[in-house]
Amino acid sequence: MKKVFFSLFLSLLMVITPLSVLAESGTIGTPAFDLTSEAVILYNPDTGQILYEKNADKSLDMTGLSQIMTALVVMERAEDLDEEKVKARAILYDRLYGMGYPTADVRQGEILSVRELLYCMMVQNSYEAAEILGDYISEGSEAYFAELMNRKAKELGMENTVFTNASGRENTGQSSTARDMLLLLQAGMADPVISEMGATLRYTVAANNVHAQSRILVNSNRLMNSSSQYYYEGANGLKVVGTLATGRCGLFSATKNGLTYYLVVLGSPALDDKGEYIAENGALTDAKKLFQWAFSNYSYKELVDIDSPCTQIKVTLSSDTDFVLLYPKENFSRLVPNEVDETSIYLRPVLPEFIEAPIAPGQEIGYGELVLSGEVIGKVPLIAKDEVKRSQILYLAQLTKNIFLSPWAFLVYGLLLLLIVGYIVLAVYHNIQKKKHPTLNRKAMQSDRKSVALQKKRRIKPGKRR
Repeated sequence: MKKVFFSLFLSLLMVITPLSVLAESGTIGTPAFDLTSEAVILYNPDTGQILYEKNADKSLDMTGLSQIMTALVVMERAEDLDEEKVKARAILYDRLYGMGYPTADVRQGEILSVRELLYCMMVQNSYEAAEILGDYISEGSEAYFAELMNRKAKELGMENTVFTNASGRENTGQSSTARDMLLLLQAGMADPVISEMGATLRYTVAANNVHAQSRILVNSNRLMNSSSQYYYEGANGLKVVGTLATGRCGLFSATKNGLTYYLVVLGSPALDDKGEYIAENGALTDAKKLFQWAFSNYSYKELVDIDSPCTQIKVTLSSDTDFVLLYPKENFSRLVPNEVDETSIYLRPVLPEFIEAPIAPGQEIGYGELVLSGEVIGKVPLIAKDEVKRSQILYLAQLTKNIFLSPWAFLVYGLLLLLIVGYIVLAVYHNIQKKKHPTLNRKAMQSDRKSVALQKKRRIKPGKRR
């Protein structure tokens, strides 16, 4: 009676306890506006969800976004960012002359610390600072520095990326995808020095051997500039670049109301179809729109309660209970579209038919699929929280049963059956032979009698002499 009540109680509990989650992987929405960028990917690092992507695997020139990889390599190789001083070699400027790349006015022969050069590169996209850093770390070998960049890319899982130079000079064979650039963005944001530099709105470079006065660098990411038309509150990194040939590109981060999004945009045109310059920065416009859309339409929620049972499973070999409650092993958090009714998301257990005692607290037993509109959108492991002891009597009975029903037992049964059948066959065959040859059988019997009689006659009685 107690077990029946327990089962009914759980069934009622499962009906009244909602379980909710949203997409475990893949995109979960599409904005209702057009984007100018060739490739886009919008990602939530807390849940691992991709909210939206467009041509995320298309190979494109990533131009100066390569400088994030340059920063990562420098951070690994430089021993002291402040004590190490670097002099800008004149030969490096030949690579950049007449190209119109962004600059921080780092001049030939100028001596700066590694940290100052990193700020010039990260804040103001200084191509010359990137070239100087690459030259310094590689001791003058651009090919070797490119090798270091590509080696780091493989470590990050960037399988579709090729780096050729420290600054991101175009038409040098470099290429990547928005999906790979997302990995680079994550690595940059995970480095406290690089992420701090990318979030710095203004940086002052002190006077030195070339510049008699200090100079102020302004971040090219105008999403962080409150005086800009592109300003978005919460934007905090990481890099925006652009050239006429490749277009505008950016690696962005924004945090607001406890949510964080990473965004990659590549290839927003700088020239229209007639070759006319486009004044509006499409990369910044796309970034602002996508952040507004994401923060306005999605909310982050803990959707599975680890303290609430979600299903049950039959237990064998226990004399105490026939069922055990199962709970989510961990909290399950996802971004949920504001219009989604949480009660429309339910947990579908994927479990064995039963489980044998003993069961230890915390033991993982199957998992639950979270389903929305017939689609599996997430999975969560299920565990038992209560201990269930094994009945030794039931266990021995089950063991005995298993022995008699094991494959080896059936093999023995089969062999015995073959022996019995063989014996019966031989016996039947012998009887049949008797019936077929009765005369031979009588003669054999008479011969046997004569042989016995002869032996008796020849036998000498005890004590008798000749």
